[in-house]
Amino acid sequence: MVQSKTMWMVRAGEGGYLFEEFQKKEVVAIGWNEIGDLIKIRSQEEIKEILRNKYPDYKPGKIAISASMLNRFKTDFKKSDNVVTYNPDKRIYLIGEIVGDYEFNGKIMEYFHIRRVKWLGEVTREKLSISTRNTLGAISTLFELSEEASNE
Repeated sequence: MVQSKTMWMVRAGEGGYLFEEFQKKEVVAIGWNEIGDLIKIRSQEEIKEILRNKYPDYKPGKIAISASMLNRFKTDFKKSDNVVTYNPDKRIYLIGEIVGDYEFNGKIMEYFHIRRVKWLGEVTREKLSISTRNTLGAISTLFELSEEASNE
């Protein structure tokens, strides 16, 4: 059996307001700019410590979730993995392939944690099954899609 590629959802900011910027600049990106470049960070625990210092109002649960997302974006995303983002106004998903390693770049857009992407196409929400729509509707900033949702 052939191993299918991992597919990641990356939200384009609150309400998808960065969707067109992601598309035009051929990237996916996440916030938490204040924590700086993660390239030399070796563990999720180090990310948690930085988050505690930079965001003292974050509760422990939010620290853990944020550190996990940042660590996944830096470490688990791989070149050739697929990525999807969503435009709720147009009700379309943009699907692409990750073509770049993690980078911290303040010159491309307002979110500095970047992965370069080659966009491959769009899918309207209505073409997907209810279960896949529900999977893609999760509120997390980023997450790995199930094999069923990825295949669809």
